[in-house]
Amino acid sequence: MDDAKPPKRSWRKDQIQRWLDEHNIKYDVKLKKSELLEIAFANIPPKRYKTNAAANAFNVELIRLPIKHCTLNPIELAWAQLKAYVRTHNTNFRLNDIRSFCQEYIAALDDETSRQFLDHVRKVEEQFRLADDFVEQDIKPHLTSEDEDDGSVIDINSDNEDEDF
Repeated sequence: MDDAKPPKRSWRKDQIQRWLDEHNIKYDVKLKKSELLEIAFANIPPKRYKTNAAANAFNVELIRLPIKHCTLNPIELAWAQLKAYVRTHNTNFRLNDIRSFCQEYIAALDDETSRQFLDHVRKVEEQFRLADDFVEQDIKPHLTSEDEDDGSVIDINSDNEDEDF
């Protein structure tokens, strides 16, 4: 068993016990497999990435992008622009032509365009921050019924199931 790998539900009880022993985690030998797994999952060591170790060795700070947020990745903007460039210039649909169009685009890509990609991403990030701030404000909804003339407010947290909405 690899030391870096966490235990799996498919492991036998003795494998889980061995993993717990290797990580110096105390447990009762009478525990069931599911209980041992709970203990193991609660004590999984944090992942250590080789890129982090290399960055630390050279005193470099790594910035990670959120998963599935391509709008926050300037490389995605460059990639989209490259594809658009190839799409507009590609008339023969040959691989060599596509390769040359890619090389043309990359050669023509200047510092200013790259800076614009970064500026655009920063603007989108700021919009996300503002939206988060807006959502995090404590806004309580007040729903009113159009059928009622008295203007009373419907309590959406009411436990009374006899009311008709």
